[in-house]
Amino acid sequence: MIRGKSPLRISLAGGGTDLNYIFEQYGGAVVNCTIDKFCHMSIEKREDGNFFINGDSYILYKHLLATKVIDYYCPKFGFNLTYYNDVPPGSGLGSSSSFIVLLLTLLYQLDGIVKSDEEIVKEAYEIDNQVKEGGWQDQYATSIGGFNFMEFNEKTLVYPLRLRYRFLQELQEHLLLVSIGGVKKIDIHRLQREHEQSNISELEKTAKIKELAFRMRDCLLNQKLNDIPNILNENWELKKNKFNTNERINQIYKLALENGALGGKLCGSGLAGHFLFFVKPEDRIKLIEALKDYKIVTFNLIDNGCETW
Repeated sequence: MIRGKSPLRISLAGGGTDLNYIFEQYGGAVVNCTIDKFCHMSIEKREDGNFFINGDSYILYKHLLATKVIDYYCPKFGFNLTYYNDVPPGSGLGSSSSFIVLLLTLLYQLDGIVKSDEEIVKEAYEIDNQVKEGGWQDQYATSIGGFNFMEFNEKTLVYPLRLRYRFLQELQEHLLLVSIGGVKKIDIHRLQREHEQSNISELEKTAKIKELAFRMRDCLLNQKLNDIPNILNENWELKKNKFNTNERINQIYKLALENGALGGKLCGSGLAGHFLFFVKPEDRIKLIEALKDYKIVTFNLIDNGCETW
């Protein structure tokens, strides 16, 4: 029996520029960090060559991912797989990539094969994009863990950000993660790509988000906490379009700003999942009360990536 867990992530700036069609033309950059919300798995070999998957209540979506991994890997052994997720899929926190990276890692360990993080990331990306179009940041985040600045060009470069403990604690106190529900029923990245490739001004606007990742990196390294909400707001304005926002989401953002939030952004591709807000600790209770119709998700920033034992 082998067990493991792989973390989810929050993206602070640059999300969307890790998509191939963006960074191949304009370059891309992302700042993200893993949090203590995980995909958990246990796996053991079977003698009969059959696969048994005992999933959680989000069974159909996750069984689809498991099937894609099995088809890709073509294991010469059967297994019993048990898993559960701290946060449901469609969260905007990279849950599908977390699942795929962890399952691939466990299968290679059962096979006695050693793979690097880079190799696992590339294989997980290939599998994930058989289900839906997406970028590269989620696979790198869950594999490596911690705060990272990632640059996407002909070659991907990942720079760990070594932040001081006191600053990290202060940043943590200013972040509020809110589950807004909803379901992403469409391949948002595909629709957005088709729209942007036929509208150059939209494509250039998306490419500008890359510069926000450089600014966010500098804010974190120089401990300029008060500059962070402005970057979050700029990121929100640049990414906001008919594919990732709607009237309900816009009203949540407006309500938050009216009740203490200094900035915020949607996590993931939009339409559902989570908002990340930046709020002074003294205004936190006021903001939580204003958002009482939504679930507040408690979390901690962590350094860990995918782990097995």
